[in-house]
Amino acid sequence: MNKIITIVEKYELFRTFLFILFAIAAGVILEKFLTEHHLQDQQITATNQLASVKSSVESAVNLNLNLVEGLTAFISANPNLSQEDFAKLASAILDKNPALRNIAAAPDLVIRNMYPIKGNEAAIVLDYNKNE
Repeated sequence: MNKIITIVEKYELFRTFLFILFAIAAGVILEKFLTEHHLQDQQITATNQLASVKSSVESAVNLNLNLVEGLTAFISANPNLSQEDFAKLASAILDKNPALRNIAAAPDLVIRNMYPIKGNEAAIVLDYNKNE
């Protein structure tokens, strides 16, 4: 009878060991799954944030290009534009977009108009054809 009890106790001990081993394995697998899921969530969040930033940057760049293209078209239609009139137009453009710091008009690649002039005096009459 003692022999049967010993076998049963060993069987119970073995079963307990297997259960603990299974529980540890399940925990490791669950932890790996949760870690991968969390990483995927972070990647999706980062991708969405980057898409939003990309859209904002593209909008800002396109706005700047459209404003400058409009100014270019106006200067082409009015080649004898005075510095005062250029300053009014450029001021309006810079007021709408603080990302632009200054604007120059360079017909024939020679800067003739500049806004703001203060701090950019050296650039006036700069000839891009002669400037390396």
